Amino acid sequence: MGDGEIGPETGVSLDAIFELTESLSSRMMQDLHRELLQRLPLKTTPQQMAVAIILCRRGGRMTVTDVAREFGVSLSAVTASADRMSRIGILRRSRDLADRRVVWLDLTPAGREAVGAFLEVRDRARHRYFDLLSEQDRSDLYRIMSKVKAAAEQAPDHGA
Repeated sequence: MGDGEIGPETGVSLDAIFELTESLSSRMMQDLHRELLQRLPLKTTPQQMAVAIILCRRGGRMTVTDVAREFGVSLSAVTASADRMSRIGILRRSRDLADRRVVWLDLTPAGREAVGAFLEVRDRARHRYFDLLSEQDRSDLYRIMSKVKAAAEQAPDHGA
């Protein structure tokens, strides 16, 4: 079956499913970003918030190497982002006392406040988008999206 063909079970083309997913994802991110710009005490990028959230979930402290590994990016990319985040007060960078090659990233109180605001905004958005679904719909959507995610994770990395 080609990409634009109709699926036998649903009568919906794969193109239509992909376009709907893409449109929904874009809309959700735009709405979230717009509300975050109004609410966050610090002006951050989505990538910076992702790093701050990971730091928060890991107790507020990680090494640059661990952050790079977590996001699958280079050390230099994390270092550049950490520099910007340090300048706006989200995190502090420090050298390990035992091994000066190791750089620690510590979430600041302002960084924790930003994460808290982000999670509040995300929670409101989650309810806005998904409260209308029944428990069965949520279960079905989760099952389906899990399959799509697994397929994406098994696909060869063409960006490398």
